[in-house]
Amino acid sequence: QFAWTGERVKVDGNVATYTEDAEGAEVGRIQAEQPLTPKRPYFEITIDEGGSQNWIGIGLATQEYPGNKQPGWDLTSVGYHADDGSYYRCPIPDEMSKSGRPNNMPLNGKPMPCAKGDVMGIGLEFDDRGPSPTGFARRVFFTKNKQYLGSVLLEKQFHPCIYPTIGFNSPGAKVTIDTECDFSSVQ
Repeated sequence: QFAWTGERVKVDGNVATYTEDAEGAEVGRIQAEQPLTPKRPYFEITIDEGGSQNWIGIGLATQEYPGNKQPGWDLTSVGYHADDGSYYRCPIPDEMSKSGRPNNMPLNGKPMPCAKGDVMGIGLEFDDRGPSPTGFARRVFFTKNKQYLGSVLLEKQFHPCIYPTIGFNSPGAKVTIDTECDFSSVQ
């Protein structure tokens, strides 16, 4: 298992719990100390408790990602959020906002919300093909209960290292993290 650091989240073994009690409190975020790699390109969380609003996000971000943002809400991050079932991606600033915006899942064009007991996954496809493979991550994909929900391209701002990131903003939210899951079982 990976080691995790962050703010407003307690990690005990592979269980992470949001520590804030007040509605509307600041987002808690943890991030793995190691990036995903071609040998370990995927991780999952099981929602043990959704908390008051089910505001939980699984994602990937660069190491400098802010400790008070859900994955996908700020620069160089992408995330899949349990409450609305959307993915968020924010590679570069735009004129309106730095926050990512909700997008339907790429494969079926619909949101795929998650609740207590669901397993959310996110992983990387690396550039290992063609005459000049770079080894960089080229696409990120999403899963719900081992079902593939599609993938989106990653912009060059994400290279070279992308770290597993989990965000919380619901009092009582708790997840079990699995960084050694078998991504080959995703359908």
